[in-house]
Amino acid sequence: MFKQKSLILGLAATMLAGGLSACNQAAADLTYWCTSVDNDVMVKIVAAFKEDNPQYADKRIELGANYGEGDAYTNLSKSLANAGDVIFVADDNIRSGVDSRLLTDLSEDKDAFVASDGQFAVNACSVDGKMYAYPYRSDNSPMPFYDKATFTSNPAALNSIEGMLDACEKAGKKFYLDIANGWYNAFMIWAAGAQFTVGTGRKGTEVILNDVVAKKNQVGEVLKALKALYNRYQDTWEISSDNGIIQDSFGNETAGVAFLWNDGVAIKAKTSREVGVAQWPTLAVSGQNVALKCFQSYKAIVCKRQDDTERLALAKAFAKYCASYKAQEMRLELDYGPSNLELMQTAQVNALEFPNAIKQMNNAGRTVDQATNVTGAFWKPMEDLGGMVCNGLANLDDGAWGAYPTAVAAAAGSVAIDGWEATTF
Repeated sequence: MFKQKSLILGLAATMLAGGLSACNQAAADLTYWCTSVDNDVMVKIVAAFKEDNPQYADKRIELGANYGEGDAYTNLSKSLANAGDVIFVADDNIRSGVDSRLLTDLSEDKDAFVASDGQFAVNACSVDGKMYAYPYRSDNSPMPFYDKATFTSNPAALNSIEGMLDACEKAGKKFYLDIANGWYNAFMIWAAGAQFTVGTGRKGTEVILNDVVAKKNQVGEVLKALKALYNRYQDTWEISSDNGIIQDSFGNETAGVAFLWNDGVAIKAKTSREVGVAQWPTLAVSGQNVALKCFQSYKAIVCKRQDDTERLALAKAFAKYCASYKAQEMRLELDYGPSNLELMQTAQVNALEFPNAIKQMNNAGRTVDQATNVTGAFWKPMEDLGGMVCNGLANLDDGAWGAYPTAVAAAAGSVAIDGWEATTF
């Protein structure tokens, strides 16, 4: 995940005990990096891997470091030699790892994962048609957590942003939606009927195709609606997606609603109050209630590039096992949403609020595939777009909005292709 999502589960993305040295890493037959909330379940998965694969029973498979999935590429790129052999990442780390030649091509298993986890998941783990990661979680989406007591008397208020804000204000609670963060605020362009997709540039290079410019009037109306709400509820609306802050806010009973990725285990550990997960609400734009969309993306497992063929073979086998049905099922104790299609249909998964909410959004056509096609060229302009809502501007009729499409093109290094704005990777 990109930098704005780096506070994974509110846990410090630091090396254990200050970090393992290269020699300690080498002493193990295999090391892996994962977020610290996964430590206990990973011990179980390692034991199961050895039991199911007796040829590896005597191998030393050890935790190398705890990094949030969004910090994985940053730390991998510091030193390939000292990196874990197997690393848990968010799907938008994959392209950077491929571009820097840090990852192993896993395409030999592509067909098998299309069959087990679906083409959508494999696309999220692929660059230029080659698969570089094994998908294992399909719950990498921001969804609204809510304090149930805040909405007991009016549950229908969860159906709209206006209702959420009003209920939070009346209860003296905070409403967290990071409108200055592209991971969350992309709903603004989709609410206007704008979209982005992937095309092919002049030299076969993949490009992001974004028609925000063509729909600038509609996007402007969405911004005006949000600006009016932000001005009205400034004391209630918090522009933050900091996991730690939001966890504490639920813990001290000041949070009413928080749009956040799957942080349910950590949030519920902080509070005795009941916390639920809703779907994305509607927003009133030009007199119509528009059903909002959110990103859908994946968590995945990569193997670092290395010349030690025996170690690499072990890494591939272990990584593939960590993405298997059995390992995904073991992670359900953490309320994770699996990517395995068969496991998704089980009663156990249907009982998990967060992944089930995403599934319902998917079924209604209200999620957008992020995959690996969104880069920094998208996030910064979206951050600027959100800034127009929450910073300074009294309204959007003072000429600032009219200059925005040009600013997007300049910030993203874009060129016009067939009426779209196209950003080359």
